[in-house]
Amino acid sequence: MSSQVKTAPARLPRIKGFDRNGEPELRSGENDALEIVFNFMPPQTASGEGREPELFETFEAVLSKALGVAVSRDDREMFVIAKPDADTAERAAAYLSSFWKEHAKPLKAALAAKPRSTDAPFATLKEFHAALVERLAAPLLKYGFKKAGKSKYRDSHAVHFRRKSLIGMQSLSISGGHLPPYLNPGVMLSVTHDLVERIYGPMSGRDEASWTETQTIGQTPLADDPSNATRVYRPSHLDAWLERVIPQIPQTIVPTLEHLSDPAHVERIFNDMPVDPPAYLKNFSDHEACRGLILARLLGRDDIAAIAAFHHKHLATLEFTTTYPAVEAYVMGTSRDEMIARAGLG
Repeated sequence: MSSQVKTAPARLPRIKGFDRNGEPELRSGENDALEIVFNFMPPQTASGEGREPELFETFEAVLSKALGVAVSRDDREMFVIAKPDADTAERAAAYLSSFWKEHAKPLKAALAAKPRSTDAPFATLKEFHAALVERLAAPLLKYGFKKAGKSKYRDSHAVHFRRKSLIGMQSLSISGGHLPPYLNPGVMLSVTHDLVERIYGPMSGRDEASWTETQTIGQTPLADDPSNATRVYRPSHLDAWLERVIPQIPQTIVPTLEHLSDPAHVERIFNDMPVDPPAYLKNFSDHEACRGLILARLLGRDDIAAIAAFHHKHLATLEFTTTYPAVEAYVMGTSRDEMIARAGLG
């Protein structure tokens, strides 16, 4: 009686040197196919930005020529070789491992010799930001928004537009969400309540210059909009995304900012005691509780002791809180008029 012995499949060679942030892998596919799966496509640099995006737009053709077999692209990160030769895996590993030393330079030179398309993929985050400003500056200016300058207190990976309001500042920010050129832009709205931040700022240890830059409350107004799932690689993709976003400026964005600029509306959000436990516990943060208690005093809430007890009870479940004990002691021992006078806005 004979028995068949199953031999383990040969281990595929490893790729090393193509992308330090996540090397591609060789995998066995169906029907003896060979798969090359990239963690990032295009590969990243140490700084985190996409590397030579145009070079990788048709990378299946580059691989086909280099390996001498047909390579198809299954999605952005997966390439499939349906009929590999016996040495294809070894050749692919060697080619990709030495790609940046031996192969990238001539490929980049050939690419550079061609005229760059006006719809070429965004090569850097800076390029994406410039395209956003070019397209959004005029539509937002109609509503009083201007591009904000650089500030160490704002996210440098986003483009920011701002306008003054009766209570402080309203901001609209757009972040790419991913590394170029594979961007997934989203809109974030935030409001700075000057009085709240001038009271809360000193107790939270922030320097005075940051008080007018700090977000009191924020919201993503288009979170349910399918456009938020749009991948943007090129200017044409950005134009298509903005065709859906720009009409939302008067319809959704401006009204949302006005709601967030209403102290009573914000106070109800931060001090929503029927929501038990409060959502801010998920972030291990007491910022909302601090601002909520300050707003309760400023708005003359007659149940401020119950509000303080509510936040105190829940924050006691955290390992530590940064500011709430000091804020609670200050608010409960200070009148509304005293708070306003000390903030310098009375």
